[in-house]
Amino acid sequence: MNNKIASHKKPLLYTTVYLTIISVIFFLIAVASIIDKSATIDEPIIIASGNHYLRTHNNYVNAENPPLLKSILALPTYFIELNPVKDSQKYNYTYSPHKIHNYGAEFLFNNSFELILLYTRIINILFGLCTAFVVYFLLRLFFNHSWSCLGFTVFLLLPNFIANTRLATVDVGITLFMTLTCLFYYYSFKNDKLKMVYSNRHFTCCGTSYKIYSHSTYSNINFTAYKQPYI
Repeated sequence: MNNKIASHKKPLLYTTVYLTIISVIFFLIAVASIIDKSATIDEPIIIASGNHYLRTHNNYVNAENPPLLKSILALPTYFIELNPVKDSQKYNYTYSPHKIHNYGAEFLFNNSFELILLYTRIINILFGLCTAFVVYFLLRLFFNHSWSCLGFTVFLLLPNFIANTRLATVDVGITLFMTLTCLFYYYSFKNDKLKMVYSNRHFTCCGTSYKIYSHSTYSNINFTAYKQPYI
């Protein structure tokens, strides 16, 4: 009996150690690559509008994008002393790319932009790491530990994925909650009868994850209630 338990725990131990090592390698590569990486065109306005929402609870700036993931990425800026953007009200509900990027640039580069970029990008790196673990559990539904670990490694160390996780943008966060929704959706229908699915905790988690995903992107449809016309 004890031998069976030991033999069952052994692959799990090896898997845990392996996933931990790969995760540390990914984290070090991603963090090392952001040190000298300048801000992209999207990052300033995502961080600035996320900070604006955290401080005012209004989605006036960059209103065409939901505030959830932007706020999470901008969370470190809430605890940093910042120089506010001058005449910020003139940017409310503006959809002029020139104006909106000016707002983001003024917010970012009038403050400790290197520190802000570092902290916000680390949050996105953690989003990417969580996404890889969700992918691993999805693979475990169909494959053994070895093949699932291989899929985890290929996904996490994919150069294109690393390039996206090191930027403070919402794409990786959207991918995380979309993939998590798929995982819980499969669990909901795996072992339970259809008539019992609404009382299943996995289905509840699926609905919650989908709700977070739907509040992270408008999916080409803008549901914002405009108070002012386009400027």
